[in-house]
Amino acid sequence: YRFWSHYGGKPPPYVVAFVNSRSGNQTVASAIKAQLELLLRRNFSNTDGSNTFLAGEVCELSLVRENPRHIRETILRTRRAIGARSMRFLVCGGDGTVTWVLQEIEESKNECPELFQGEVDPPIGIVPAGTGNDLARSLGWGPKLRRVSDLVNYVSWMLNSANVPLDQWKVELTFDNEQSRLPAAFSDPLPAPGGKVKYTGYFQNYLSVGMDAAVTYGVERARSNCFGRCCFKCGVG
Repeated sequence: YRFWSHYGGKPPPYVVAFVNSRSGNQTVASAIKAQLELLLRRNFSNTDGSNTFLAGEVCELSLVRENPRHIRETILRTRRAIGARSMRFLVCGGDGTVTWVLQEIEESKNECPELFQGEVDPPIGIVPAGTGNDLARSLGWGPKLRRVSDLVNYVSWMLNSANVPLDQWKVELTFDNEQSRLPAAFSDPLPAPGGKVKYTGYFQNYLSVGMDAAVTYGVERARSNCFGRCCFKCGVG
């Protein structure tokens, strides 16, 4: 590989981009995936006439339907394959998708801590392509992806931006029995005292209860039926 002087003679970070081409406006999501696949694993010309190979891959989030461990396995496989090379993540989606991927990163670190020893948490960039993009907006990534062609700017920002620490809160829920409809951000159930089960999750920007949570849950249910999916695919709701 050609080395970027920006990284002090080291190869540029390996990029893992997370995209769900079967969520939301699927036409736009598929275009985002295709554009990222075009950008990654490609040589780019530098101002000094040399070339830089942008190493990376796209992780299709919808494959968790077939393999619930797909995201975690992708992270661990990549970490093993690239050795000492640095790694950066680019999450394409809204607040829910970002929280989901961050949870999987945390679980990967807990499962194989030896792969992440002596390494600062991999930096994460956000492409605001979801319904709610509050986290991306607050961190300066913009309120919404306007054009698919802008993805090249997001990749560049992710590689060259300064790292900013982000607080993450941990929440534990305890139930009398296992639950089947918890958000993906919660881990698999663990035994708790008194014969109960405990779920652990993490959140970044907010946690909703009461009316706010009820409205969010209602929207999620509404877009899970055929009519709702059609509306959401067209960008309505």
